[in-house]
Amino acid sequence: MGAFKSYKIYIKPGFEKISSILNDAAKSFINLIEESPDIKDDSILNIVYGGDGTLIKAIEENKYKGYFISIKSSNSLGFFTEFKNINEFIDYKENFTPFIEKHKLLEVTGNNKTFFCVNEFIFSNPYATMKFSLAINNIPFCYCASNGICVSTPFGSTGYNHSLGGTILLSNDGYEYNIIAPIENNLYHNSLKSICLNENDILEINMENKIDITIASDMKVIDFGKDCTNFKVKKTNFGFYLVHLNEKNVYNRLRNSFAMKEN
Repeated sequence: MGAFKSYKIYIKPGFEKISSILNDAAKSFINLIEESPDIKDDSILNIVYGGDGTLIKAIEENKYKGYFISIKSSNSLGFFTEFKNINEFIDYKENFTPFIEKHKLLEVTGNNKTFFCVNEFIFSNPYATMKFSLAINNIPFCYCASNGICVSTPFGSTGYNHSLGGTILLSNDGYEYNIIAPIENNLYHNSLKSICLNENDILEINMENKIDITIASDMKVIDFGKDCTNFKVKKTNFGFYLVHLNEKNVYNRLRNSFAMKEN
């Protein structure tokens, strides 16, 4: 059985004036959390005030590890936030055994460099056609001509991936890729432009034409060097944890964020 020994606060830029109020509420809140076998002893609870973007920044600053609970700020997108606003967090007074939700990262390697992402990797050139082949577990899979490819975690599947027409992954297993603006003609058949992969699958991306591409991790540019044309993507064995008051119904979460206003 483990428990949180302390907490750390992350606040969305522009809301620093609430830091003292949030700190006072956090002192009381952390004492409400019961011991749990899903918590490593003497862990730190990272309390995030903002939206999903602030949550991702906090995860990155913690080297993609640790426990996080999120409070939605005004004018923020909060698919993974636990509290709808700061008043709800301040007013919460019940002891609870937390439900811990684990999320693994994606990693991409190339030119002996490795980068990680919480949401997605994007390989793109919006002004020229990228020609590349894909292999899964060393098996040649398909050939693509498009403006790029997005490879997303389940955590990130509700974001840019979904705007491309990608599937929202309800469980935390596996990951997916989506081809960005594929060319469709009698030379290129991108019928496999969106695929959900298994947890242990390795996706290999091989660039076939020499054009400049931009590679981004969670919308931030990363650099493998100009000569890198081969990339391998897979799930990591480690990750971060979201802390909830109770077990979440994924369909309620989807409904409240996409389909209907929350009751």
